[in-house]
Amino acid sequence: MTNSVAAERTQKLYDAAVQQFLSRGYYDVDVAHIAAAAGVSHGTFYNYYSNKRAVLHAIQQTTEDAMVKAFSGLRSASAPTTRDEFIDEFTARIGSGMTFMNRHAELMRFVAVTAVGVDADAMDKALVGYERLGGTITEFLAFGRERGWVHADIDLTLAGQAVISVVVTALQPVLLEEAVDFDAAAAAKACATYLLSGLRRPKNSD
Repeated sequence: MTNSVAAERTQKLYDAAVQQFLSRGYYDVDVAHIAAAAGVSHGTFYNYYSNKRAVLHAIQQTTEDAMVKAFSGLRSASAPTTRDEFIDEFTARIGSGMTFMNRHAELMRFVAVTAVGVDADAMDKALVGYERLGGTITEFLAFGRERGWVHADIDLTLAGQAVISVVVTALQPVLLEEAVDFDAAAAAKACATYLLSGLRRPKNSD
C-alpha cells in the first residue's frame, strides 16, 4: 500500500469518526460505526487506529493545531513596526481565533465539553492545548514588550492564558448553542480593547 493510500484511508476514518461523534455522541459510537461510515471493514480500522480513544486523541490534536495556527499567524509577511500595527495585529489574531471557533462551533463544543470528560488523559491533553494556545499569545506579547508596547511588570505567561480565557468566555453563547448570530470582528475588537487596556504601556510613557 502506498503512503498516499494510507494517508487517504486515515483521513477517511478520521472524518467518519468526527461525523459519528458529532451526530451520535462519543459514547454511542463504536469502531463498527466509524468503519462503516468510512466505507472500510471493521478490521481495516485497526490498521490505522488502535481504538476509538486513539481517534479522539487525533481529533483533539488536529483541532489544537488548527487553533494554534488561527491564533498565531501574522496577517502580513513582516512583523509590526509600530504600536498601532501591534494593536491591529493583536486584534486580528483574536479575531482569527474567534472566527475559527465560531465556524467550527459544533466541533469546538465536542472538543471542549465532551472530549475532556472521557478520561484523565483527554483532560490532560486539553490542558496542554490550552497552555499551548496561551503560549502563542505570550510569544506575541513578548515581541511587543521588547519594543516597549507592553508593560514590563506583567507575567506574560499568565497574560497569554488570560487572553485565551477571555476569548472562550466571549464565545460561550456560541459554544452553549445560545447564539444564532455571532460577529467575530466586533467581539474581537471589544476583547482586544479590554485586554490591551491592562497590557499596553501608556503611549507617552518612557
